[in-house]
Amino acid sequence: MAKANTGGKIFERFSEDQLIAMHQAGAEILECYRVLAKAKANTVGELLRGQGEFLEWDHYPKGDVVDWETHSQYYYHAHPKKNRPGEHGHFHTFLRYKGMPGGAKPSKLDHPQKKNSDRIGAHLVAISMDKKGFPLWLFTVNRWVTDETWYGAGTIISFLERFNIDHTYPSWATNRWLTAMLILYRPQWMQTKIL
Repeated sequence: MAKANTGGKIFERFSEDQLIAMHQAGAEILECYRVLAKAKANTVGELLRGQGEFLEWDHYPKGDVVDWETHSQYYYHAHPKKNRPGEHGHFHTFLRYKGMPGGAKPSKLDHPQKKNSDRIGAHLVAISMDKKGFPLWLFTVNRWVTDETWYGAGTIISFLERFNIDHTYPSWATNRWLTAMLILYRPQWMQTKIL
């Protein structure tokens, strides 16, 4: 379980550029909510539109969302209702191998795929969503859940900086919202301690 410490002098650790980026990410999230509300839509509904019946465990949209320039990837899904009280489903975010910075080293306990592989390299964070399309909480998973390579917390934090879905499929607003969420919550990533 991860616990975030948001007290104290947390913002003193960030450069002015990082603080500006977090401020801009917050503004981007609000703008996404504004334009979605005008169409009586939300981030989750945008993904599910035209996808057929919403089934537990299936990935939405089908085939996931991948930005092949940044090698960022995500999907949305839900576990059985009895295992997710109050949650509609959640986003899983990833960075594929080709998007990782040179020199990123997996844990010594892992046997990674080849760096030039087109596979998922690392799970970054999951965002739990309510039935109205708003976030409930952030969480991570054990690596066997997503069949990823295991990296240390500091390395994963550096990967978060690279996540960016910069296209319109399946929804420009959802893609921008998700990208901005990973920037806005930078202080929580930096303060996370593994319990």
